[in-house]
Amino acid sequence: MNSDFMKKKGMFKLISVILVGLLTYGVNKNEEAERAKQEEINRSFQDTMEVRQEQQEKITADIMVNDVIDKTVGDSTYHLPTLLSKSSDAMAMNLEILETYKKKIEAEEFRLNGGEELTIKDVFYESYYGTKVYSILIIEEHYDGSIIYKAYNIASVSGKKLSNGELITTAGLTNQEAAEQLLILCGEEFVDKYGEKEVYEANLRDQEESLSESEIQARLELYDEQYSKTIAYENYDIGAEMCLNQEGNLCIAGKIYSMEDNEYYMKILEIKK
Repeated sequence: MNSDFMKKKGMFKLISVILVGLLTYGVNKNEEAERAKQEEINRSFQDTMEVRQEQQEKITADIMVNDVIDKTVGDSTYHLPTLLSKSSDAMAMNLEILETYKKKIEAEEFRLNGGEELTIKDVFYESYYGTKVYSILIIEEHYDGSIIYKAYNIASVSGKKLSNGELITTAGLTNQEAAEQLLILCGEEFVDKYGEKEVYEANLRDQEESLSESEIQARLELYDEQYSKTIAYENYDIGAEMCLNQEGNLCIAGKIYSMEDNEYYMKILEIKK
């Protein structure tokens, strides 16, 4: 009897161990499955949030600005923005844009009605939305080939107007770095337009209407003078029109001195990171 009882008792223990093992294995398997499922849910949630963030940025960029002026004067067009923000700075910017171009349009209409030639060819804008800065760049093209830029920058969250110094800092630059890099770009723009000095001289000598040696030397001296002014530190202006583009790069209206009329023209130049 005792022997049979002991055998049965041993069998029960064995079965108990096996059952506990099976249950533990099942629990572990369930835990692993739950962990895997939760990780998948987390990944899916993260992907969804990233997509929503991209969509939200696009939506915000679309609704942050709207047209306040869309008008034609003769063959000239005016396409101007208004910021859809209730901040006091944004409203002040909107008022400035509206009042400035109402006056310019009235002046051009007066010229047109008086039979005079128009001076403004086209006015349009570009807008850039980032997580920190919302920028609007108004571009005013004239029939004489000149371009006037006007930039407006506000903090994306607060709607506060940003100074150029704050904009430079947001772009990850110091004022000194912005100046140095802009002047390099100005010099490159000058050379792109007129060529290296040797190329410029060769072009002068190859002209159909031959120039005297003294005329050529005078043009070469002017080249040196205009190039030197273009890259001189005095050519950098902290008050110049500037904005941040979609890549977050600082864009500044650089001054490039001209070989045609001894003056200069402005061009938006991008300081890439």
